Amino acid sequence: MSALIPLDLVVVLIGAAVAGLLADKLKQPTLIAYLLAGIIVGPGILGLADPTELIEIMAELGLAFLLFLIGLKLDFGEIEHIYRPVLKISFVTMVTVVASTVVSGYLLGFDLFSAAFMGLAFMYSSTAVVVKLLKDSGGIEKHYGKINTGILLIEDLAVVILMVLISSAGGDFLTEIFSAFGFLIVSIILTVVLSKKVLPRLLREASKDSINLFVTGLAWLFLFVLTAEQFGLSIEVGAFIAGLGLGQVKYSTELVEKMSPVTDFFIAMFFVNFGLSLSLGEFLNYWREAIILSGLLMLVKYLVISRLVDWQGFNKETSFKSGLTMTQTSEFSLIFAAAASSAGLLTGAEVGLISLVAIITMSLSSYLILFHNQIFDRIYPGESTLDSEAERENHAVIAGYVEGLEDIVEVLETEFEEVIVLDRDPEVEGRVENFEFGDFHHRDLREQLDVHKAGLVMINFEDESLVKEVREEMSSGLLLAKSDREIEGVEIYTEEELLAEQLRKYLEEADI
Repeated sequence: MSALIPLDLVVVLIGAAVAGLLADKLKQPTLIAYLLAGIIVGPGILGLADPTELIEIMAELGLAFLLFLIGLKLDFGEIEHIYRPVLKISFVTMVTVVASTVVSGYLLGFDLFSAAFMGLAFMYSSTAVVVKLLKDSGGIEKHYGKINTGILLIEDLAVVILMVLISSAGGDFLTEIFSAFGFLIVSIILTVVLSKKVLPRLLREASKDSINLFVTGLAWLFLFVLTAEQFGLSIEVGAFIAGLGLGQVKYSTELVEKMSPVTDFFIAMFFVNFGLSLSLGEFLNYWREAIILSGLLMLVKYLVISRLVDWQGFNKETSFKSGLTMTQTSEFSLIFAAAASSAGLLTGAEVGLISLVAIITMSLSSYLILFHNQIFDRIYPGESTLDSEAERENHAVIAGYVEGLEDIVEVLETEFEEVIVLDRDPEVEGRVENFEFGDFHHRDLREQLDVHKAGLVMINFEDESLVKEVREEMSSGLLLAKSDREIEGVEIYTEEELLAEQLRKYLEEADI
């Protein structure tokens, strides 16, 4: 009787777990750790695991989930006020990186065709690395953080277009291209229309049950994946379009929370499988060239982005930090390389070169991002002027609907410019204004609501550990929570006391 769980899968999971823990300790991207784990436990070094069919299926699903999540998070509203300079910066940066890679690659002995494909692989910066580390270092809400987020968004769209082109390679190329882009345009229009008419109602009903919301998201994803395959496109393109449609609906934030753990697992499997498929010889065949290209790439990206941001009228600190945090290549470099290799456009050794450049640049740039404030202060002492931008101010957040909440909201509206009501029940939307669907336990959602800056937070359900966590997050402001026991730094009330008059008393005592 064969084992239900193959030994190869167990080995790669253990290897990925150990590598991930080490990466976290060293402040390195876990994606790179998973790739290295695959190389170490795979045929390249230890030979403990092989890229089995099951692992390869998981890896393919990892790409689909990654593109789905990108579409789900795609929000042009985040960069609406700076989209013109962001478009200019993104376009010029990508063209410059490709051109410089072609020239340097040719001088290093590669033919123009291979050098061009390496340039296309290197022109992105890492969404996973930049966004996570900017959040950790407090830069995501600064002006340079929003500029970088906008650049990454444009680059993500460029990835999707290139994936369409590569998936169309072979056969009658022009026919395939027209068919692929025809499907892309029609499906995007269709999914945007559905996001206005059908999806809000569908997700409204599905969101009444947490598991059903997750299953509905999966069903929508696989429907578009299957359709894309029928048109001869890669499943990643279908996944992106599926995410794009769901991303326009207000329930998308909660859906991201539900999908993220599954997405992270399958993405990890993609990078482990990528490492399994690389032999040590292919990985290190061009190690000298990889070091040279890594240094050149980081220098070019810093100089180009910082100069372009300065050209668009932003100050010295914004320009410097925008360039410094975008010096790496991307996880999409590996995805692009894998797709190009499958289409016969890159050799195994060239894929190894791209992988090594990704490891070098992502590893070094992680420290540049984490310490970008200290680096700027060391080079330009006393010249830092950036404060947190675009955060809510003078607002209140209410987590959980209870009877009589309308009166509470009315009282708070006399004291705060904005009162946000958050609940997991979509039916609450018709009872109060400024309703947000979601689970207050999710830290990312609390960050989006700027809970740390709120003048008042009210938690209308009992969860002592959550209340203490929110108290630590809040820099100031009044925290009210339903509880049958005292909690330090928190105003406690019982359900019977949850009245508008009682709240007025709290506000008067807090002198808000």
